[in-house]
This record gives sequence, structure tokens and C-alpha cells, in this order.
Amino acid sequence: MKGEKIASCLISSAICFCMSFGAVACVATGLGLHIDLSLLCIGCLLGALVAAAAYSVRYGGRILLGASALYLLGILIYTDFFDGILTLCRDATRIYSRAYGIQVPQILEDSNGTSPLLALLVVAGLVNLVTAWIMLHRFPSALAIFVAILPVASCFVVTDTVPTIWALGIWLFGMALLVLSQSCRIRDPHAANRLTGLITVPLLLVLSLLFSLVPERGFQPPVEQAQLQGITEWALQHLPFVGQTSDGTLVINFGGDRSDHMDLSTLDDRNLSGSVVAEVESERGGKLYLRGRDYDSYTGTGWEATDRTETFSTPTQTGQPYYLRVQVFGNRRQKLVPYYTGETLTMKDGTVASNARSYEFDVAPLDDDWVQQWRANKSQNADAPDDRYLSLPADTFSSAQSILAEIPKLNGADTVAAAEAIGGYVSWSANYSLRVDRMPSGEDDFAIWFLRHATQGYCVHFATAATVLLRAQGIPARYVEGYALDVDAGQINKIPQSASHAWVEYYVEGVGWVVLDPTPGLGQDFERPEKPTQPSTSRPTSRPPKPTDPPAPTETNPPTSTTKPAQPKPSDSTATQPPSGSDNTPSGTGTGSFPIRNSAGTIPSEPEPVPTFLVWILIGLAILVVTLSAVMGQWFFRRLHRIRQLRHGNTNQRVLALHREAKQICKILHADIPEDLQTLAKKAAFSQHALTKEELATANDAYLRCHSLLRKGRWYQRLLWRFIFALY
Repeated sequence: MKGEKIASCLISSAICFCMSFGAVACVATGLGLHIDLSLLCIGCLLGALVAAAAYSVRYGGRILLGASALYLLGILIYTDFFDGILTLCRDATRIYSRAYGIQVPQILEDSNGTSPLLALLVVAGLVNLVTAWIMLHRFPSALAIFVAILPVASCFVVTDTVPTIWALGIWLFGMALLVLSQSCRIRDPHAANRLTGLITVPLLLVLSLLFSLVPERGFQPPVEQAQLQGITEWALQHLPFVGQTSDGTLVINFGGDRSDHMDLSTLDDRNLSGSVVAEVESERGGKLYLRGRDYDSYTGTGWEATDRTETFSTPTQTGQPYYLRVQVFGNRRQKLVPYYTGETLTMKDGTVASNARSYEFDVAPLDDDWVQQWRANKSQNADAPDDRYLSLPADTFSSAQSILAEIPKLNGADTVAAAEAIGGYVSWSANYSLRVDRMPSGEDDFAIWFLRHATQGYCVHFATAATVLLRAQGIPARYVEGYALDVDAGQINKIPQSASHAWVEYYVEGVGWVVLDPTPGLGQDFERPEKPTQPSTSRPTSRPPKPTDPPAPTETNPPTSTTKPAQPKPSDSTATQPPSGSDNTPSGTGTGSFPIRNSAGTIPSEPEPVPTFLVWILIGLAILVVTLSAVMGQWFFRRLHRIRQLRHGNTNQRVLALHREAKQICKILHADIPEDLQTLAKKAAFSQHALTKEELATANDAYLRCHSLLRKGRWYQRLLWRFIFALY
């Protein structure tokens, strides 16, 4: 008997561990949280062992609940538990924001970035407590499944929050063991232990086969299943976030349009997503840039696309045109436009509006020797853009001027040569990495901070810095978001979300807007700039080589780290004024989103302050939901316990249970308990002999008479019985 109890405890702890660790690991990997998974694993294992051991002994559950309450109180008082919860909610909300256009509340943005490890351990502890209690008390497993699904459900909101396979496998393995052994465990724990041991290996094999056969993305509907095919066609026609690729794969893409306002001060680590957002078919292969939105107003801590209407023309120095078709998946109202379309496009707020999902272009690219042609015909002037593309905050302009003094070959250089020099300087100023530091709270200019202090960044960092330096040099420039990828001619090329990118457009008189991509390894190749004669800022001596495909952020490929000592910021008293016509007043808001290069989503928009009353309303609703869930859960399982007492046990125990139920009913009805039931209850309580089955049947008849009286009583009496008196 003792051996069976130990076996039940060990099996329960193993299932608890799989469900708790699998659930929180899915959250950590799906949301891209930066926590120590080994510590998370150890915490879940210890919690599972303690919970199973406590519920295996008498009064152990009560002791465990009391200790858990004291522990929770302690971490609330002496740790940054709430800050960890805010960080967890902030990271999740940022990912959800690009799918639904919501903005991150200010209370989440103000979180100090505390690790959410402790918050996840508390969630895992709750899963352990509920699962161990249900297994060792032989209750139905519905509540345990519900509690274990809740955290994993946070990864089902959008397609970018995909947990790793091993985390999802551990979670499913624990859930399957719990469900498959439930009915047997309620009847016979000994048989349930043997069943669990027998199905463990086959279940592991089935899950391994399932994960190896089912693709990670997409779904190919069997053409022979007419009903499923009909559902597929209906979804393609009526659901804007469902699309179908050229090979018949269904694509679910919640990503919407770009936001017209981004906050660079919150920029931090990014995760790659492989979900397909579009397809492109081109007669010409090579590097392809598809522009989505440009931003014209730099505020020091963000970019804004202000209200404007302008034309986007094809330069005169174009080469041989070719055909290009774009098929977009998802609910987009803005075109992805290649360079150059062979026609003049009208842009509103930096983008070309369109509700179409498929569109075609006759692309007219620049000649390979367009620079030589331009230099030979500089007298051909074109309409210059307005001064908004030279606008910088005064402090930014002053600091950028001091950085420009470090760049060689700028004096006397024409527009293209100066842009190339600036692009090379920015490209070699830091290493490419998806693991980056957030701009410190004491800094007030993202581009200057990145150029002086940061050692690594990705496309948003490099494009922002290059745009600022170009404007300070007097070259009109703007920051652009879109997609960049290498395409194969004559083939249908899928565009994953990881191909999203950011670059720069600078204006060349007589030509128009030209692409400059300073991101190292992903954009243009720039020679390492010569060392300045009066160096003031050290630059990295090496950087990652240019990859064939965008690198994925894996644990085996950590970012290269270099040393760049900080340089004092020039005094504001030495700042020169920005070019005339600058407009430093930010404007424009947006609720859409647009993915950034090699990131799990777009740069979060500057959040609008959430009204205080709304915050309190949401908190009140959350407390109400939790309270109602706790009350209803208690009601449900206490009722199961009382019903179990009526149906199980010896005759004496069942008669006493019937007497308690009848006593509660009569108390509500203000009636007397039947005498025959009173007599049998006293006999069951004080007699050393077991009551007969006939006596049990008599007690049951008396209970049924009381229950029939209750059904004939008033409605509030039945309500009191069902939800109040029946519980205690």
C-alpha cells in the first residue's frame, strides 16, 4: 500500500511538471521572453514534487495552501513581482498590437523591464497545485486542463507567437497522460498507475510522429474532402486574414497596415517570424525592395508620418523594364510598391492606398550607370522636395554635425558620394544583431545614442541613424519601411514576415528618391571608412559577414560584441540651428502596424495615455472575473464532493450524508426533518453495526420526500439551496 502511494505521488509529480513547465515554457518561447529556462525548469520540478508530496499526506493540502499563501505574500512585499507581471503583459501586448492595432497602455510602457521569471513560476505553481490536488483526490481533470490551457492560450492570439516544438510537446504529453488516465484513476488509482506506465512510451512515439509529419506552417486541405474544401473557400472569401498561396497552402495572417507613429525609445530585442505575408513573381531576379510607408518627421525618440500628399515618380535614367506581380495575404489597405513602377504614383501620408490583394507593375529600374549619367548631366534640375525632409530637432542637428566631422571624403562630395560615405560610416558603426539594448531613459535622441554608445543594432537603428546624418548634411532623406528579399526570376517567391526591413530614401536632384540601405550584412556593401585624422569615437574592428539569408536569432549564434567607449555629448550652447523651414512639431497618430526587419512585429506606437478611470474599470473587471471564477469553481467541486459522499462509502456514511442534505433542505423550507431519517441517522452515528441496504433505501426515500418539497417551494429557496446551503 505504501509503495502504491509513493508511485501515485511520483506519477502525479511527473504529470504536474510536464503540464506546468510545458505551459510556461510555451509562453516564454512564444512571446520571446528573455529568461533563464533552466531556472524555470528547476522551479517547476520542485513545485511539482512539493505539491504531489503534500497532497499525499493527511492535512498536507491545507498546510501547502497556507505555505503558498505566505510565500505569495512574501514575494509581493519583498520582490519586484508586480514589475515582472507588467513586463510580461507589455511584451505580449506589443506583439498583439500589430495584429489588432491596439496601443500599449502607458502603465505597461513605464515598466522597468524586470524579468518575468517569478511571475511565470507563480503561474506554474498554480498549475502544479490544481493538477496534484485533482489527481491525488481522484476528481475529474477539467479544472486542471482549464488552468493549464490559460497561459498557453496567450500564444494562440496571433500567428507570430509560436512556441518551440519541445515546449509544446512537453505540455501536450502531460495533458494527454492526465486525460487518458482520468477515468481509470477515479475508479482505481493502482490500475491508473499501471496504465500510465503502459501508455508513456507509445504516447511519446505518437507525439514525435505527429510533430515530424505535421508542418509548422500552413495547411493543405485534401481536395477529396468536399465539405472541408467548402469551408476553405468560404474562409478565403469572407475572412480578410485568410489567404491561399500559389501551392494551395492556407495562410492566416493577422498583420495589418503600418502605424504612422513609432516610438524608438522602446526598441529592444526582436524575434523572427516565418509566417507568409505575400508572394511576388518577377521576370527579373536579384535584390527587391517593396516599400510600404515612409516617415518624414523625426522627433528624437520616434518617427511620424505627417499629413501630406505627394507624387512618387520614376527617374529618367531607367533600364530595361520588367513585369512584377504581388499577391498580399491579410487585410491591407496599402500597396507594397517596388522601385520604380514606370508610372507616377500618388502617395498619401507616405504610402500608396489600395484595397486590392493582388496588383501588377511594369518595373523600370535605374540603369547600372545612373550615377555616371547623373554626374554628366547635373544641369538637369528637378523639383526639390520641401524642407520637411531636412528637418531635425536643434540638439539633434548640432550633435549630428559633430559626428559628420569625423567622416572622411565629405568635403566637396556631391550628393551621391556624400550619401555613400554616410552609409558606409553608419554601416560600420555597429554590428548587426537582433539582441540589442534599449535606449537608456536618460538619453533623449535615439540616432545620436546609437552612433555614440551602442555596439549592435538592426535595420531600424542603422536606417534611423543614416537618415539623421543625411539631413544634417543637407541631403533630403526619409526613413522607409517595407520588405527586402532576394527573388528568383520566373518563380513565385514567398515573402515571410522576417523579410520586413527598414532603409533610407535620399533625394538626388534630376533623378528623384534613391535607396540607401546601411544595414550591415543585409543591405549595401560599403568599404570600411578610413580612420579620421582626429578620432573621437572608436568603431568596431569587425562585424558579421554578409549572410545569404537573414540570420535567425538562435542560442548558438550570439551577437558579436564590440567595445565602443562613450563620448561626451556636446553642450547645447554650441548647437547650431537646423535648416530653415524645419518643423519639429510631431503630428499624426495611427493604430495599424507594420513589421520591421527581422522582428516579431512592428515598432510599438507611442501609446496614448490611458484615462485613469478606464484603468480602474479594467482592474475592477479583472477582479470581478477572478472572484466569480473562484466562487463558481468552488461551488462546482464542492457539489461533486457532496454528491460523491451520497453515492460512495458504507451504508452508515451514506445515511449520514443523506441526513445532512435533508437537514439543509428543511432549514430552508422551515420544516421538520422526517422522523424515520432522524432515527436512522442516530443509529448510523452511534451504532457499531452497519445499517442494512433496506435501511439505506428508507433513508433515501425520506431524503427524496424533502427534495420534492423543495421543488414545490419558492424560487429563492431553490436558489439558496443550489448555490449557498448545498456547499457548506
